[in-house]
Amino acid sequence: MKLNANYWREQHKLTTLREKRAEKKIEELKSSIRDLKQRLYGKKTEKKPTNSEQYKKPSKKPRGQQKVSKGHGRTNRDHLPVREEAVDVANKCCSVCGKERDLFPGTEDSEIIEIEVSAR
Repeated sequence: MKLNANYWREQHKLTTLREKRAEKKIEELKSSIRDLKQRLYGKKTEKKPTNSEQYKKPSKKPRGQQKVSKGHGRTNRDHLPVREEAVDVANKCCSVCGKERDLFPGTEDSEIIEIEVSAR
């Protein structure tokens, strides 16, 4: 009977030791889960504005080019070769009444920039 009692005491010790190890492992895993949840769902410090940024006054100027600024204007194309062409009006008669149109008292000047591309 004494041998039987010692056997069960030893089994109880082993079981309680195994249980303590399991509880310690469970606590470590729970701690790891808490840490990972905090990293995933916690406050993001990168997105959080600092105190100085929270109270910064917004700029009074709107974004983009300001109305006061000059801008860059049109690009000067004086270095390109010039070719003058006189274009005659194709339809000299009125399409409604058929009478001849009056001549334009001057010229209408306009510029067209064309780029000729050739294969080498």
